[in-house]
Amino acid sequence: MIQNKIIIKLSIRFHFQSVKIKIKPPSLDNTNIRPKAVIFINKLKTDAKLFAFGGLAYGAIEILWRRKTHWTMVLTGGACFLSLFKFFSGHEKMPLVKKCCIGSCIITSIEFLCGCIVNLKMKLNVWDYSKAKLNILGQICPFYSMLWGLLCIPVNTICKKINRKSKAISEKAEN
Repeated sequence: MIQNKIIIKLSIRFHFQSVKIKIKPPSLDNTNIRPKAVIFINKLKTDAKLFAFGGLAYGAIEILWRRKTHWTMVLTGGACFLSLFKFFSGHEKMPLVKKCCIGSCIITSIEFLCGCIVNLKMKLNVWDYSKAKLNILGQICPFYSMLWGLLCIPVNTICKKINRKSKAISEKAEN
């Protein structure tokens, strides 16, 4: 444990007096000053939990919708939920319709990127929207983009609840 007090003794020959200087480093336990590494690790843990929650939740939704899923969809769902959580947390006052539109764009962008890697590059053929109207490379289409916008309604509610709970926990820890 770090010493709370470090005493440095200096001798000054002028007037034959001795001077003590006390230096007290900031305590890690008693103040809000924490090393950047601890803050980074805590944020990383929180992000990993959000990623896992989103991935597993999306995997479950896809099993209900398509009766099957793929491990890449769990990763994609985690990336989407974490991205939406960060966006919604930073824009709490934004109207829900606007959040849903932007959320739909976020999910569709991640879906397109993942589709290009997983379906086109790696040839895993996890999904194919090539028969849907106005599709782009068979990876995204307006119908699913609309569904992603609707999915943002419950996601927004979940994000609000998580934020409220985390704020309550941090306030309780400070007291």
